[in-house]
Amino acid sequence: MKKLLLATTALALSAGLAHAQGVTISGNGRMGLVHTRTAAVAGTGTPAQIATAQATVAAAQAANTAAQAAVAAAQTTYNADPTAANLGALITAQQNAALIAGALTTANSTLATLAGTASTSTTVMENRLRLQFNVLVEADHGLTFGGFIRAQSGSANGTAFSGVFSGSRIWVESNGLRLTFGNQDGAIQSRLVGAQTVGYTGGTFVGSSAGMFAIPQGQTSNGAGPNQRVAIQYQANGYYVHVSHDRAWAGSNAGTEIAVGGTFGQFSVMAGYANASGAGYAAGTSISTLAGAYNGGSWGVSAIVARVENTGTNWILGGNVALGGGTLNGYVGRYVDGVAATNDNTYGLGYSYGLGGGARVAAGIERTNDATRAEVGVAFNF
Repeated sequence: MKKLLLATTALALSAGLAHAQGVTISGNGRMGLVHTRTAAVAGTGTPAQIATAQATVAAAQAANTAAQAAVAAAQTTYNADPTAANLGALITAQQNAALIAGALTTANSTLATLAGTASTSTTVMENRLRLQFNVLVEADHGLTFGGFIRAQSGSANGTAFSGVFSGSRIWVESNGLRLTFGNQDGAIQSRLVGAQTVGYTGGTFVGSSAGMFAIPQGQTSNGAGPNQRVAIQYQANGYYVHVSHDRAWAGSNAGTEIAVGGTFGQFSVMAGYANASGAGYAAGTSISTLAGAYNGGSWGVSAIVARVENTGTNWILGGNVALGGGTLNGYVGRYVDGVAATNDNTYGLGYSYGLGGGARVAAGIERTNDATRAEVGVAFNF
């Protein structure tokens, strides 16, 4: 990946403090066509249950609108008078809005299960430009400090969105031991091996990862991200231990993930566990997962199995092979979404061809839980 080095300077803040610092910009861009089709799903609720769910959604929508207005007002107040008290009010408003948004998502999901959903078919133009900023400072005593933030804009699902910075993360590292605060993927997503993402965007990231790119702790690319996440990891000789934790905060329970694994020869393996998952880390939502991959050079195979408590067991078997100057990859498996009316089978197939200079053209098709997604487009890294 080509990167633009904005600054590499010697800096003497005091005797024996920071020796060098720099800001590196990298990123990626993409554009293409995405087609999605969902099958009709019969509802499971009675008229009374559906009416109650509709009322719950309406109330959640009203609360979400009010919460967003409160965030906007708090932001305006803080911009005009950036005091500690106004900053605290803004943070509280943002935390409250995040909880209410989660409640709205849950209410909509419940309504969809009870009332059912109609079939849909859409084709949209999609594009995205992402800039990533990395900061690195090397200090004395073997310490390295760093930070990361990203900004992106484009169009997704037929709706354009303007550029916005993500939440940041900051870390300190020494001799393979790293401590990180802030917006970051949890232990499972950070260390997962064997996923078979397809297409120029990577596809849905759901069936292709047995749900492990969707259910565990993840970072936010277009928002503030988790409020109180910390991770500690140690890596040496190709092996690692990685632990991430979200503190109980603003009405949510605490959630902890651990991943262990490594690479030996052509084999990579990972085992992970989360004591809870999802918004609020409710009880009875633990995850256990095991993943492995073999890299044979011009070909490879992989497998992931994940048990989500009180939901079911997800799994995929996948592979890739060099073909016609590009790479063909695919997977088959099972992804349990908890909706009895949908088919839990999942599969995908993709092909990618390098164009040089970090650019590629790619196409892919996936089917998960009776929903089909097909895409074709170009992407590049810089």
